[in-house]
Amino acid sequence: MIITPKNRRSSLLFPIPDSRFPIPDSRFPIPCFLYVYISNENAI
Repeated sequence: MIITPKNRRSSLLFPIPDSRFPIPDSRFPIPCFLYVYISNENAI
């Protein structure tokens, strides 16, 4: 996942641990997956 200013701005709206550490993603696989998916869609 490429971190861009736009994605970083989104991380403020959705403070998911995945934004800082990819390991805690195992605790919330679905929300983080959707977050990454939405961030990628916005980045395009």
